[in-house]
Amino acid sequence: MARNECHARWGVWLRVAGGASWKLVIELEQHAAIAAARSGVWVLAGHRLDLIGDDGRILQSNGLEFDAVGVCEGPDESLWLLGGLARLGGKPIRRRGAGATCWHEMPEPIAATQIACAPDGCAWTVNSRGDLWRLHPDGPGHFAECRQSANCRNCLKSPRAGMVIRVCVGTDGQVWCLTPKTVPGGYCIARLAPGSRRMTELPGQVGAISIAAATGWPDGE
Repeated sequence: MARNECHARWGVWLRVAGGASWKLVIELEQHAAIAAARSGVWVLAGHRLDLIGDDGRILQSNGLEFDAVGVCEGPDESLWLLGGLARLGGKPIRRRGAGATCWHEMPEPIAATQIACAPDGCAWTVNSRGDLWRLHPDGPGHFAECRQSANCRNCLKSPRAGMVIRVCVGTDGQVWCLTPKTVPGGYCIARLAPGSRRMTELPGQVGAISIAAATGWPDGE
């Protein structure tokens, strides 16, 4: 997502693996949230969610009854959506299975300000307190360690509040975060290994203002 040279319009740009240059896929009237998809890229702007192919064609168009601010696609092509009326912690989270048309809203108190899909079908979220949570596709209480309790807090993966401001997940399941700690270049980058609750900061004072993990699919695409 970037503006053109005149800063008049936004657009989605693509660089293929091994390529040296970027190409404009589609121009947009306004800034939008984007997320990688198996067959293109999801573009989310307000009450509209479109799947755009590499050639700029609209492959799927979805009108939304609420204002959405974040989206990600799971490995099974299910969609997780962040948006709607604000609640404590951020915005409600909705999920739609592959090929489905209806959205399932996660119950309160689940809320987030950012969301990222993981290769195991789960999602990782950050709320307004800076807490890092792992969500099961079927909602709270469905992980084995939860023992069907929605209040066990085993899904809370950050050791203390205010630890995280952005999150993404790699194809190997490692969780990458930006923390509020400022370093040269932006915010500190940290990672959380699968099954761990300990965050490891990258050495060398490497900073960033945004973060995204490399995408990939179980079949190697």
